[in-house]
Amino acid sequence: MQALLDELAVDGLAILLISSDVSELVENCDSVVVLRDGAITEQLTGPEVTEDRLLAALAKD
Repeated sequence: MQALLDELAVDGLAILLISSDVSELVENCDSVVVLRDGAITEQLTGPEVTEDRLLAALAKD
């Protein structure tokens, strides 16, 4: 599956990846939107997409 995602990204297509696996998100995403109860609680892009930042965003009240 990773090869397909890489190929699509190289072709310039946007990919929506929904996951609760933080390491998977860090490895595969240029930008991450964190949702809680249907509302955006955090939006991370580029170098902000780290495990520490994602875990902090998930822990917010």
